[in-house]
Amino acid sequence: VEGVRDAALAAGRCFVEAYARSCLPLLLPAVEAGLDGDNWRIRQSSLELCGELLFKVAGTSGKVKLDGGSDDEGAACAEYGSAIQEALGRERNAEVLSKLYVARSDVQYVVRNTALHIWKTIVVNTPRTLQEILPALMAEVISALADPGEDRRSSAARCLGELVRKMGERVLHRMLPILRDTMASPDSGTRQGVCTGLKELLENVTRHQLTEHLGDILPPIQGALCDDDAAVREAAGAAFGVLFKGGAHGAVESVVPSLLNGLDSPGHAGQSLEGLRVILSVRPQVFNGIVPKLLKPPVTSAGLCAIGQLAGTAASVLLHHIPAIMSTCLALSSGHAPASATASRRTSVDGHGNGAAPAAAEHHDPREEAAAEAALAVAMAADEDSLHCLVGELLKALEDVAGRALGAARLLAAFAKATRQDLQPHMDELMTALVLLLAEDEDSLALAAWQACEALAATIPKDEQAGHTAALKEALAGAREKERRKRRSGALQLHGLLLPPKALGPFVPIYLQGVLQGSSPEVREAAAEGLGELVVLTSEEGLRPFVVAITGPLIRIIGDRFPPETKAAILATLGLLIRRAGPGLKPFVPQLQTTFLKCLNDPAPAVRNTAADNLGELTRLSARVEQLVGDLASNAASTADPDTAAAYLTALRGALRASGDRLTPATLDKVQGQLLQLYKTLSGKPTAASAGVDAQSAALVRAMAQYCAAAGAGGLSAVLSAGPLGPAGISGSKETRELGAMLLAAVAGAAAEGLEEAGQLRSAVEAAVKATRDAELASVKVAGGRAVARLYQAHRNTGPALVSALTTLLGPDQTSEVQRQAMLSLSKLAAADDAALQPHLGALLPSICSILQREPTSQVRAAAEQLLKRALQLGNGLEVGQAAAAAAGGTAKSFLTDAYLRRLQKLAEDDWVEAEEY
Repeated sequence: VEGVRDAALAAGRCFVEAYARSCLPLLLPAVEAGLDGDNWRIRQSSLELCGELLFKVAGTSGKVKLDGGSDDEGAACAEYGSAIQEALGRERNAEVLSKLYVARSDVQYVVRNTALHIWKTIVVNTPRTLQEILPALMAEVISALADPGEDRRSSAARCLGELVRKMGERVLHRMLPILRDTMASPDSGTRQGVCTGLKELLENVTRHQLTEHLGDILPPIQGALCDDDAAVREAAGAAFGVLFKGGAHGAVESVVPSLLNGLDSPGHAGQSLEGLRVILSVRPQVFNGIVPKLLKPPVTSAGLCAIGQLAGTAASVLLHHIPAIMSTCLALSSGHAPASATASRRTSVDGHGNGAAPAAAEHHDPREEAAAEAALAVAMAADEDSLHCLVGELLKALEDVAGRALGAARLLAAFAKATRQDLQPHMDELMTALVLLLAEDEDSLALAAWQACEALAATIPKDEQAGHTAALKEALAGAREKERRKRRSGALQLHGLLLPPKALGPFVPIYLQGVLQGSSPEVREAAAEGLGELVVLTSEEGLRPFVVAITGPLIRIIGDRFPPETKAAILATLGLLIRRAGPGLKPFVPQLQTTFLKCLNDPAPAVRNTAADNLGELTRLSARVEQLVGDLASNAASTADPDTAAAYLTALRGALRASGDRLTPATLDKVQGQLLQLYKTLSGKPTAASAGVDAQSAALVRAMAQYCAAAGAGGLSAVLSAGPLGPAGISGSKETRELGAMLLAAVAGAAAEGLEEAGQLRSAVEAAVKATRDAELASVKVAGGRAVARLYQAHRNTGPALVSALTTLLGPDQTSEVQRQAMLSLSKLAAADDAALQPHLGALLPSICSILQREPTSQVRAAAEQLLKRALQLGNGLEVGQAAAAAAGGTAKSFLTDAYLRRLQKLAEDDWVEAEEY
């Protein structure tokens, strides 16, 4: 309230009037304290009372009106100053005048005006007075500059600037030593004030003065840059920035190298690092000179740490340094130091420079952790423009499998978890590069790549996951092909998907969103196929946690109106789940069985056939198989559409294979009756020879062969007697011969072991050999060839007759398809048993070599070469092939040279595999 303030001021004046001379030591400190107040009214009132107090001591009223003239001119007399100094003493007089001079620069006009009036009244010669009170004035200015109050700091700064501008050389040579000496104060506030004072000083000196006094200005700033107190360092950085802007570029050349040298000193590393950080905060361009020095071999842990610590401060100039920083840091964090750096480090370990480093240093470089942290810090400091460069460097590093890939994968994992940057524009290319690394055999690299995939996948918003389906599928296909090329045996699985306990975690959500929310049928189809690939590429343990998560959504959407290709892809994935997950799918068996049965009537062949295969596999998990098997057999026999009947027969075959030992004789008898009825119908049905084997016939003979395996000797004899070994057998009509030969081949593949028990082995061998000599139908010869190869595999004692029949099918009088199918059958025989064809190489090699000479390029030649690779066991070396060629002599010996055998060794394992219809 203004009245209260006026009353208090009047009371103060009364005290001054009454006790100015008698109680000066008591009044003056109280009045002085108010001059430092945060409220300008307190400062104004205190200043008025201080003036009146000094006027009383000086013997003047102070009511002289001062108009015009400079601030340094007044109406004072020398006696006034002498009287005040006599009353206060020289030291106290200097302190009081210092406060008055600082008050002349107050932020409030009324305060400045009052202080100026008092100053002019009691000071005769301002320059001389300032020279006399300079130490006290500098102490007051420094104290005010470190004051938490903004008004007091601003007043001190303006005061110091005014002092430098007006006095210049007359005070600089005395001010700088005071500032330098005060920098040694143990009080951090004082040191901060010195730095702020230096900043104000630098802003007001001329370039000539700066050059002349740089030697006195630079040391305190350099020391303050490494101060323990953050506020002091910040103030020193501001002063350094002004120094640089003032044209003292040599300051950088002087300060920065000394700070860089301090990084290698354990006692000063922290302070030097903070000093560099402060410099970069005001002059980020200094980073351009720092980075090359820190990356110069030998790279040290301290240098790497400094790069990481300083990257955030120098983010604006980071772009051009990302390639060099990442190249070095990722190589070191991967455990692959640059050659020059490694050599230098070893030399430093061994004083003689002979590279004799300790064994531990060879296995673990202490710089690895520092390099990883530095790389992460640089990545985190990258802005939107620098992110493109960073991603490019990471992609290059991920391709360097033997060098920087491990460090890049680990960096991506950490960066994706910590960053707030939008990585979606780069997600596909990053995931592709990482997924390819899942095929690497090194555990650490494959695991690091998987962890990076997990971290990146977690950043994808749910509504955007479906958009990455195609890229992820393509990446997994590339990784699978990479694995296939180096695989020698065993299941085709990605090494990186076998290590973590929940290896499919990063990928399943993306594919599920693609299936459920895909923007097009193609995306949904690709997502469903991708899920199937994941099921195959991981272990059963890795699949187990995701069985329910995958199966539920697939069952839920299979009933929607999707194109046949999408439905087939979903069904294929469900089939893979049934084969791999096993008991984990038991809760879904009723739903799956209903779904598959419904799909057997679908007009699309791919949907029908896939559902049929799945239904057969599902029977292993079903508790009620009797009714299912009976219904499948009845529907297969009664359905008019051949394609639908083929689907039921395929499902029946699978069901018999999965649960034959659980079926009752009554059910088996029912199945036998339905199958024989259908066989009789198809035997009299004309077929187009040029169209190949129809799907219904192939499905029928496969189902009958599986029935024979399930029913035992009695069922086997009944089927064969009604078919190829019956009265008509292989000698009837074209249709009868073809279907009989197919059934004989199918039975030889599924139930060959039971032929001897049923007393049908000899008859089966004779019928198979007879089929290979059919004079009219190539399809009968093909079926006979398959039956011969399968019978020979199960019953080696029948070898000579069977091998002779196969050799006949390789003759020049046979069609190319007959020859090819015969060689495929022999290849499968050799694949099952390496030694199966050894006794008969002398008979087979001339025919095979003759085919190779006649067929320069064709599927027949490919089948022949694959047969040679298997039969001659070239995967184990050339010895068997060389011996067989020498024994065969003639054309075979001249054809099977060592060079040709070595070429056969390099043939891909899977190129010859071809699914047979029956």
